Amino acid sequence: MGLIIVSILRTIWRWSQLYLTLSILIAERITRFFVTTIFGFVPFKYYFDNISFSKPVSKDATEAEKDLERDAIEMITARGYPVEEHFVTTPDGFILGLHRITGPKQFNTPPDSPPTSPRSNNNNNNNSNRYNNNNNGTSSTTNRKSKLAQKLQQHIDIDQEIHNSNANTTTTTSSSGNNNNMTSTDMMSSASSTSNLSIYNGKPVVVIMHGFMQTSEAWLCRSDPKDSLPFILADAGFDVWLGNNRGNKYSFKHTNYTPNQEGFWNWSLDELVRYDYPSIVNFICERTGAPSISYIGFSQGTAQGWAALSTNTVISKKINLFIALAPVATVKGFSNPMIDSLARSRPDFIFLLFGKKSMLPSTIFWRNFLPKDVFVRVIDTSVRFLFGWTTENISQQEKKMLYSHIFSYTSVKSVVHWFQIIQTNRFQMFDDILLGITPNENSKKPHRYHGRVIPGYHPAQILTKCALFYGGNDNLPNTKALLSHLPRDRVVMVHEEPSYEHLDFMWGKDAAEKVFSKVVSLLKSNHFDLTNGTYNGNTNGNNLNNNNNNNCSTNSSPMVNTNNGSYYNSPMLTSQQNNNNNNNNNNNNNNNNNNNNNNNNNNNNSNPLKLN
Repeated sequence: MGLIIVSILRTIWRWSQLYLTLSILIAERITRFFVTTIFGFVPFKYYFDNISFSKPVSKDATEAEKDLERDAIEMITARGYPVEEHFVTTPDGFILGLHRITGPKQFNTPPDSPPTSPRSNNNNNNNSNRYNNNNNGTSSTTNRKSKLAQKLQQHIDIDQEIHNSNANTTTTTSSSGNNNNMTSTDMMSSASSTSNLSIYNGKPVVVIMHGFMQTSEAWLCRSDPKDSLPFILADAGFDVWLGNNRGNKYSFKHTNYTPNQEGFWNWSLDELVRYDYPSIVNFICERTGAPSISYIGFSQGTAQGWAALSTNTVISKKINLFIALAPVATVKGFSNPMIDSLARSRPDFIFLLFGKKSMLPSTIFWRNFLPKDVFVRVIDTSVRFLFGWTTENISQQEKKMLYSHIFSYTSVKSVVHWFQIIQTNRFQMFDDILLGITPNENSKKPHRYHGRVIPGYHPAQILTKCALFYGGNDNLPNTKALLSHLPRDRVVMVHEEPSYEHLDFMWGKDAAEKVFSKVVSLLKSNHFDLTNGTYNGNTNGNNLNNNNNNNCSTNSSPMVNTNNGSYYNSPMLTSQQNNNNNNNNNNNNNNNNNNNNNNNNNNNNSNPLKLN
């Protein structure tokens, strides 16, 4: 009798939380309707412009104020970096936007002569060739015709020729978006069968993917470029690409559907893994001519990596190193009982609340309407309410800028997919039956035989070397479970930042020192080994590690080299363990391979999952 009463009380509590959620959503919609109506018909435009983010940027505005309204291309050029904008069409018809930082910083910021934007139609812009002289701070005719400028123009001309030569192939690939039966394997086979006209210049290539409900802007909106991972990598000599998933502001186009149609939003994490990830990787490899590239993912970007690199053998061969920041596969749930009840409710109830199109599109409205300080407090309150994050590691002065670029569109179906993963505690594909609870042996409910099995993603079967950076205060992902499943011979580094929360791996005020410096060293060491001891990245002397500006040998990295110099069959090592054993490893590697193997065996005696 007592168990029945407890069960009834739990059910009442859960439904009360769901009705509270529904009440909040209804109240928000009513408030937004009245605000829109009032400011649409009453002449309050002057007041509206003065309190909102949508206030036009004046000529006298500071760079920080301008950054609030800049997009990715504008932020890159405003910081003095050369940039390209590319688009790739997936097999199911989505057109994805890519941003490429082609070289290190070339202008002072704020630039008197910024790089020519790829969107500019002015071909006679003389300012585009005015490179600042770092020695005397002046520009001259000689600098305009410097070797750097000539190489840049030559690179642009070659890319244009390649684009024109591949026009027919690109059109064929794009038109395949009309054929929904075409698989990612077919797409990759078609791509590999075409001749690769790009000539690889030996420069290491890296692609960076954003997290859930974000865009590439999230990586670029730091006040100081030295705190932003893409700019750090560009200054270190990497060819940096920034990806964008379908549905966000840079991938808001489809060959058949428009955003106001449900078909445009009929996708989940599966489509990001099956179509977006391979399309981006293939395009970058073909464009640069690189045989393989490195991949950096944040949050959901890591989930795409775990899923794609464990299921797609063709794509896994094109990724030489996967770096996971705030890695996610399974999710613990939400700290707030109301939201956690919502996440564990039936999927059809979620669709009833939010529809079947974009998830919370009204966020853009409130971002543009609310005063800056108010919007910052709203976001801080929301992340504390949802996840229990304090955001203490994010600079308060930067939050206006960071939160202005925190959100973009995603589908309600992708949210339902993540809720299914929370319910089952299993990294699986989307359950189309929408029963709410997928059959799972680990479920708290009695396990019975079922007539169906939902396919899962298995990070344990990943075929690529990977490194993980996670936070001790990040209570969203189930990192310990992920680490217990990963193969030891594929993991080259595991690093924990005890005080870090989820967003700190992008925006932490000391992330450049604690995280990004290690990421640069890993990438340099990986490229150093792949090229048999030669580092081909050209830097401008602004690297984070002053002691290793030009190269980074494998001895200074936590990676353990094998005889073939290709894969690193090492146990899981933490950054602290590697720092303690770094001198021993250097001595052993300099002596002979036998000593190096003995050192690896000694490391095997310790618990590989004991993290710092």
